[in-house]
Amino acid sequence: MNTAIIYKLLGMVLLSLAGAFGLCILAGLANGETFADQSLQAFATSIGMTFALAALFLLLGRKGQAKLFRREALCVIGLSWILATIVGAIPYLLIVEHCELFPMRSLRVPLGSPPLVRPPSQSFTSSRIVYCFGAHSASGSAA
Repeated sequence: MNTAIIYKLLGMVLLSLAGAFGLCILAGLANGETFADQSLQAFATSIGMTFALAALFLLLGRKGQAKLFRREALCVIGLSWILATIVGAIPYLLIVEHCELFPMRSLRVPLGSPPLVRPPSQSFTSSRIVYCFGAHSASGSAA
């Protein structure tokens, strides 16, 4: 497999994601936000991180051949979705308080204890919203 072309194409995908973050900053500025606002700072930080990652990938793929086969194309598509998901979450991780990328790492279960069971009335989505935002319960009232 030609990994250099994969890195090169993923670098280009990351550059386009950085451009999309730039559009978010422009939309924020058009709506009256300033760079003192946390959201614009988060998007600017995300742009910097995305450009750095794109530069690394483009550096790794600088000697990539122009020939692209199906295997490489499918690999680029799959990895692009994964990268776009992770990189797209960065601004929200920087903006939203008490929101972690891997919230289960703080959960310690002693060996031999019964498995954790979520109450039937609590769905994953509502518990995730409560976890990330912390101020509202699943029913929407203040916690």
